[in-house]
Amino acid sequence: MPWCPNCKTEYRDGFFKCSDCGAELVDELPQEPQKQDENFNYFSECSQPVFFLSSNNEVKIRQITDLLRQNEIAYFTKNQPYGSHLKLYFGQPSSTADIYVDEKDINTATEIVAAYLTTKEEISKPTSSWSNTSYRSFDVRKTITKILIRIWLFFIIFSFIISVIYIFIQFFLNN
Repeated sequence: MPWCPNCKTEYRDGFFKCSDCGAELVDELPQEPQKQDENFNYFSECSQPVFFLSSNNEVKIRQITDLLRQNEIAYFTKNQPYGSHLKLYFGQPSSTADIYVDEKDINTATEIVAAYLTTKEEISKPTSSWSNTSYRSFDVRKTITKILIRIWLFFIIFSFIISVIYIFIQFFLNN
């Protein structure tokens, strides 16, 4: 069966040109190179990951990870799990991501990204290795969020109880 190499449309025998684009039909489609998964982030290649930078600008994170991938620098990203309601009410950035690179590539990555970025202030100096990095900052945010939710629930329940007591008092005073 003939195929159009541009449209990837299959035709019945006896056709020689694509009716959509006019290309000559071929017997078999050429093999496409396998695309690298966009979510693949070289995590398995990071033997000693160190913190590289953090940003709440999704476009900049994407550009930087593309730069790292093009230069074959092992990296991985860690997204900060903010709930959308917390972002809205507490002013958290829409999404924050931390980028970690392999310790041996930190200087190369810094040079490449520094050349790309307009200001060098956007790059954080690597301060800790993965082994020293804890989830402490995440735990602090998580704890604060839990406390705020509990305070909010307390006020709602307290208001409900006061309302019920007020209704009972009004009911018994009127009778």
